[in-house]
Amino acid sequence: MSDKGVLVKRASLVVKILLSVSLIYFLFTQIDLIAIRDKIVGIEISWIALVALIYLTQVICAALRWHYVLRSLNQNLPLPAALRLIMVGQFFNQCLPSNIGGDAMRMYYLRGAGIATNPAISSVLLDRIMGLIVLIALSTASLPFLANRIDDPLAIAGLAALVGAGWIAVLALFVLDNPLTHRFRTHKFLGLLIGLSQNARALVTHRSAAAGVLSTSILIHLCSIGIAWTIDKALGGDASFMIYLIAMVPTLLVVSIPVSIAGWGVREQALVIILGGMGIASAHAFSVSILFGTVLILGSIPGAIFWLKSDRRAS
Repeated sequence: MSDKGVLVKRASLVVKILLSVSLIYFLFTQIDLIAIRDKIVGIEISWIALVALIYLTQVICAALRWHYVLRSLNQNLPLPAALRLIMVGQFFNQCLPSNIGGDAMRMYYLRGAGIATNPAISSVLLDRIMGLIVLIALSTASLPFLANRIDDPLAIAGLAALVGAGWIAVLALFVLDNPLTHRFRTHKFLGLLIGLSQNARALVTHRSAAAGVLSTSILIHLCSIGIAWTIDKALGGDASFMIYLIAMVPTLLVVSIPVSIAGWGVREQALVIILGGMGIASAHAFSVSILFGTVLILGSIPGAIFWLKSDRRAS
């Protein structure tokens, strides 16, 4: 990588850190810190087992989804291996604020498992994209409910714009593979995108794989919602699961934009705004978000063990 590329990546990392710190600091200045402390100190420990169970279910579903994606590409990766690599990826995404993302690590180890470069890259990208498509669809369904509950036209307009941009990107993905673009296949980056478009079509026409990807994607998002709702209960909250369903879906979509460190700051800001519009106190919403992020960090630690024990062979 050139010196210019290294500088750009370092600058990007600094910007992400600054954004996360700035957003959290801003919330600290707006919320009663004593109330947050009391909420977290008074947490009911009995709910932790349920949080752990939901998180484990989510990780297994993530491994299953990736397994289905690989199957649609005629690639075979045993489920236990997929589970290990998913956990390694989560460790890199959650615990290491570096330019080496969890997706890149998954691609790297797939190559070590004997899977060629193109299917390795496509499988990880499609795994991520298919989850986002389901999230965009759920966010679309939640928009009318949010518009009726949140008295912030700018926030609703921003979310609607994000959802609209998401659908445009989805449409572009599936139409990119066409006779007009084939003349550009020799271009490395465009060739990768065209190949990704072909693989996306192959996935949605592979009935068993498509059904598996759809069902596991829904379960993964439901697990995220379930974790947040369970944390709410542990903090003494009484919000319904439906409130967290409406609130977490757009929050997860916003957090998927890679502008902060593991979503920190962006997630807290989004949840405080959305849950606040549903009558939940800012201190409570902020506490839920902070603990949600903590669960993701703690849950990713086993991935570090798998990474340290793994055979780091050259790709």
